[in-house]
Amino acid sequence: MIRCFAVPFLLASAASAEITFSSLLHEMTDRSVVTHWPATEYLSLQASSTNSASKTPDDPNGWFANSDCNFEIRKETNAGRTESVLMEYEGPGVLTRIWTPFFYQGLGDRKGTDIRIYIDGETIPRIQCGMIDLVTGKGFVKPPFAQTTVRAGDLYLPIPFSKSCKVTREGLSFFYIINYRAYAPGSRVESFRSEMLDSEAALLETTGKELVNPADFIGGKSLIVEKSIAAGKSAVVDLPDGPSAVRHLEIKLDAANLPLALRSTVLEMRFDGEATVWCPVGDFFSNVNGVDPAHKMWERETRADGTMICRWIMPYQKSGSLRIHNLAGTPVAVKLASSISAWDWSVDSLYFHTNWRTQHRQPQNT
Repeated sequence: MIRCFAVPFLLASAASAEITFSSLLHEMTDRSVVTHWPATEYLSLQASSTNSASKTPDDPNGWFANSDCNFEIRKETNAGRTESVLMEYEGPGVLTRIWTPFFYQGLGDRKGTDIRIYIDGETIPRIQCGMIDLVTGKGFVKPPFAQTTVRAGDLYLPIPFSKSCKVTREGLSFFYIINYRAYAPGSRVESFRSEMLDSEAALLETTGKELVNPADFIGGKSLIVEKSIAAGKSAVVDLPDGPSAVRHLEIKLDAANLPLALRSTVLEMRFDGEATVWCPVGDFFSNVNGVDPAHKMWERETRADGTMICRWIMPYQKSGSLRIHNLAGTPVAVKLASSISAWDWSVDSLYFHTNWRTQHRQPQNT
């Protein structure tokens, strides 16, 4: 069963630059990539083991079907073995993520079966190894490009292909998610070869280090605000006139009920007269119901003292402001620090957006 989710990039004429294994690795740590329209447009797609009965909310029984395993596109017989086809695509693209549990068909089997990745119509797979080993960093791809997560594993190593790609698993399929890009027809993409892991060893090492220990932006104009915001009140921080960009943002809250404050203190950002961010501070920094000092990602991090960090680049053309709203019935102390630098705004520039909503169970009619 394939589920496709497309980002708003329309397939169009290909750009002249070739997409390579090296360029994809550079992209993984280039924070400016998401601030502008891509030079080579693509669709962001997903293949998964989602229950094939889950098609439309008009069919409640099927829509809530939850047997999300053992679904695949089809089964094939190759060299006497049965392979479940998990994903296939005709055209240039790149595999960006593969996920599966660290067990297979039952908690007792931690080995599972082989994954095979066929590229450009070849009958011999470019990659063949244990699927669980591949995604948990125990195979030829090491952390942080593959590593164990909660009862599962994730592969993030980009695997580009110029003409086509097919991913199979020997025997029965199981829970899986495969994310990939489909580039515009005619795009020049360098297909993955195993020797690239050796030729790009130095770049893999530096990219891995940056992903695990991301560097903070240094420079620009620093704005620091420390203020106690009364119940129902707000604080506004006007940013320097543009074209500029928020390059680093830190917020620390202090309140009698911190879990409540993380949800009731709302961060709003307005760029060029438009509100592009409206989100509780805790949700914005992925710290809900409490501050987690172990939380550390490439784009967001929490320090031991409770300071929450965001490294997304947020550009604007003319003007910007940060607003903190206290929607609780008690005051909250806020310390906000941000770094703003000049930015090269162009017709391809994009605004940073974040939104939030809560979804409550609705009573069913009886």
